[in-house]
Amino acid sequence: ENKRINDIAAMKKPDLNKVKETLQLTDFPVQLTTELTTNCNLKCPACPYPHLKRERGAMSDALYKKIVDEIAQKKPKTTLWLAFMGEPTILGKKLFEKIKYAKDKGIEDTSLNTNANLINQEMIDWIFGSGLDKIYISIDAATEESYKKIRAGGDFQKTRDVVLALMAERERRKLDKPEIFAQFISMEENAGED
Repeated sequence: ENKRINDIAAMKKPDLNKVKETLQLTDFPVQLTTELTTNCNLKCPACPYPHLKRERGAMSDALYKKIVDEIAQKKPKTTLWLAFMGEPTILGKKLFEKIKYAKDKGIEDTSLNTNANLINQEMIDWIFGSGLDKIYISIDAATEESYKKIRAGGDFQKTRDVVLALMAERERRKLDKPEIFAQFISMEENAGED
């Protein structure tokens, strides 16, 4: 763990002046990340989740609806990103009811990050029924050996199968959405696999 901290500290620092040049002031966020749950089914070494001391739980329906209603009223083009530290699919069908609520209210872009380990065929049906626009599946490895180091407690083959099942289902339904992304963050454990 100390080696990882030292590696991060040694990384080249970005030129903040160049970053500032790309920033634009807007009257409302162009992207809003919501943490629907603080629970996760994995204990990935690179993630701070296992070390967080805050209370575990789920966002209330009332707060979620308030957020969505405000986005819908003020700027429906705002991307509603449904993930942060927790694993949203822990919520089961309720997650996809929340996505559908946002879509029914006129939110134009909904995105979901997931480790996909809890997704089954029933959940795939809910994904397509919700109107979800994008799904990012954190796989972060090309081999089972690397995956086990990065996604502690996860199942590489299941995650891979979920990506393929989502692609097949989207093709079967002749849909363009959700867009499906296999997310890969380069790190020491998966060096050379990207």
